[in-house]
Amino acid sequence: MAGNGRLHTIHPLESRWALEPTPPPLRTLIIAPNCDPAHAPPTHLHIRHARGDHCLPIRPYRLLLIQLQAMLRRYDPDILLTGWGDTWLFPLLLEAAQAEGFHDFNPNRDPSRRVLRRDANSYFTYGQVVYRGAQAHLFGRWHIDQRNAMMFGDYGLDGVLEQARVTGLPVQEVARKSPGAGITAMQMQTALREGVLVPYQKQQTEGFKSARDLIRADRGGLVYQPTVGLHHGVAEIDFVSMYPSIMVHFNVSPETIGVPGEHRRAIPELGLSIDPSREGLVPQTLRPLLARRIAIKQQLAGLNRRDCRYAALKARADALKWLLVVCFGYLGYKNARFGRIESHEAVTAYGREALLRAKEAAEDLGYTVLHMYVDGLWVQRP
Repeated sequence: MAGNGRLHTIHPLESRWALEPTPPPLRTLIIAPNCDPAHAPPTHLHIRHARGDHCLPIRPYRLLLIQLQAMLRRYDPDILLTGWGDTWLFPLLLEAAQAEGFHDFNPNRDPSRRVLRRDANSYFTYGQVVYRGAQAHLFGRWHIDQRNAMMFGDYGLDGVLEQARVTGLPVQEVARKSPGAGITAMQMQTALREGVLVPYQKQQTEGFKSARDLIRADRGGLVYQPTVGLHHGVAEIDFVSMYPSIMVHFNVSPETIGVPGEHRRAIPELGLSIDPSREGLVPQTLRPLLARRIAIKQQLAGLNRRDCRYAALKARADALKWLLVVCFGYLGYKNARFGRIESHEAVTAYGREALLRAKEAAEDLGYTVLHMYVDGLWVQRP
């Protein structure tokens, strides 16, 4: 910090890839109505914090605004966790403050800013329309609507903070967006760090394929129909993050597929080659992410489920899993900036080859393979 009060440099105290980051000392205030606003008009707000619980009547509005403002000043929370806060609570509070002339009401910690509101939108993905409700973002503290946060129910606040740490996206953004936005942000950071121009829109099209080539390439993961019946003494063998591991190990990236060079290697079944001589953008992005998830899973394997650290580690591992899973899908996503269908097909081709090799290895060891599904085998031996 310079003498004139301007910020010149920032030095991080921890690496984004630190396995045991210092947990931020966050104060949380939870606010939820007494019923779903879509079913009936709520009459009370339930408020919970570290010191106790409160139940505030919604009407009269002016009294509610005064009480909420007093609580924010008294407890000074870092995070507001709400139910229907984006779509119902904040619109209600802001409209009531304007109607009552209560201009002092400001849920931000920064008094010079007002609540940032974003409109609702819809988008089409995987054959269905996904609706994302309106949003209310705060300044100086975070607001997360648990009902409008895409994956919050899967990995909670610990997972949201983990994704924010590794993707570089703001917490309020990453909580409401899909993991695809996170992996795209990471790929863009890698591209900028390597001096690669980031395309505004995807312009790379699929190469021409004959009908025979298309049938051979577009096959997805390998599925071996199970032997019908009741089986005893069965074990499951599962690859750890199979597709992301393939992308890292075989250097699968849009710019490494089908390029000429003396070091190129053939991809099973596809009649295409891959260049392993220079690490691609996608493997470079995934490598630390994959190593981090495997390390966390190893920590989980050594912990009792009743250990107080288990839930937070599990949430972090699940948040990283979604980033890794989405990265594979984005290789074949038509609008992904760094996607290409040939690289997507290469990953599944390597996956089928790996599963067949695992089947042969199991049979050589005397096991009977009962079932295989994409990245796992079910084997039996007396």
